[in-house]
Amino acid sequence: MTYSGSGSSGSPLRFCCFSTSRKKTDRRCTAKAFKIRPAVCRRRRKEAWEMYTVLYVVSTLGRSGPTGQLHNLITNLSGHFRAQVLTLSKEPEDSLIGRFEASGIEVHTLGLSRVESLLSGKKRLGQYITEFQPDAVHTQGIRADSLVASLRLPNHICTVRNDPHEDYLMKFGPLKGRIMARQHVQAVRRIPHPVACSETLARCFREKDIGLFLSSIQNGVNAALYEVPTDDQRKKARRNLGLPEDAIVFVSVGSLIKRKDPLRLIDAFMEIPGEDRVLLMVGDGPLRKDCEARSISDNRIVFTGQTSKVAACLTASDVFVSVSLSEGLPNTVLEAMAAGLPVCLSRIGPHEEILRLGPDAGVLVEPGNTGEICRALLELEAAKEARAGAPRRLIDVHLSAGRMSERYQTKYLEIIEGCG
Repeated sequence: MTYSGSGSSGSPLRFCCFSTSRKKTDRRCTAKAFKIRPAVCRRRRKEAWEMYTVLYVVSTLGRSGPTGQLHNLITNLSGHFRAQVLTLSKEPEDSLIGRFEASGIEVHTLGLSRVESLLSGKKRLGQYITEFQPDAVHTQGIRADSLVASLRLPNHICTVRNDPHEDYLMKFGPLKGRIMARQHVQAVRRIPHPVACSETLARCFREKDIGLFLSSIQNGVNAALYEVPTDDQRKKARRNLGLPEDAIVFVSVGSLIKRKDPLRLIDAFMEIPGEDRVLLMVGDGPLRKDCEARSISDNRIVFTGQTSKVAACLTASDVFVSVSLSEGLPNTVLEAMAAGLPVCLSRIGPHEEILRLGPDAGVLVEPGNTGEICRALLELEAAKEARAGAPRRLIDVHLSAGRMSERYQTKYLEIIEGCG
């Protein structure tokens, strides 16, 4: 079989995953017999010098928080693991595949359209996994989770990064959203090793989907990519972005969608007087025109649109704010804290989970309460010096990408030994 891809190797790596003979393995693991029993999937004990292989299956590497987290995980793997990424479809225009390739990560694709995914996706994916024989298969996202779950692999681990009951309904509407939520939950039920990206999300699955228990591994950020800027560095970043050097800059990063509640943030900021304050809205989305129309009378609000200069925007800012109605464990919040910014966060479970690890790093506000958002922003503005150091310290101690990757590697070894 031939697959398009890139990386240090021109073809899939051949690390034997099964202790049975190749003929017997192929017979039991082809597309015609995907219900692989754990007793059949026996792995031989590897020598100390050998590597374990992990196949990461995703829909695409489109620009998103989950894709960033996947990159953080893989780039922090120890030398005992070798990763390969398999995408189901061709990359979108905003793909982060270049970041993966620049890090030396091998990427292949099945190149399936949505229709092809329904008609032949299971067969082609099963053939690929049979050929590659990874020690563990790791998925994220409804499409990859569902497709690989249908293969019934005993070494399948998934990471759930959203609350399907909230996220899909807000994004796709009540009818389509409920259908998608049900599909994703049913897929997770068939996966032997489901993981949630936050303790809060794991609890949501236990409470909303009775009997569905997920372990939790909190997201982490690659803190080495960020530094707490000096005053001179902050002013330089503002000059480069066309922002006033001596202003107080509040920044929000994320898609302009209903779940992020950007209109509420704009309303709250417009209630704060003073020409020396700026709200920097980083990101794009279907609510962009509504946001611009709402703020047309306030020239202190700046929209960047989709940009690759997120790190520069964080460097130029004083306070980060997110008033989201639902999250997993948001990457943008972790990145802002790695850059040393105190945070104003809506009082939802994942945000509370973050600030429980370091209460001095920010404040919580009730979702939708514009008055409370106003007061919190002014409080953080006044106390930014007193809170300096707390956000970055929280990341370094609790939510680094290295710590997250170590926990996943421990999980992989548990899965591999369990099949051995």
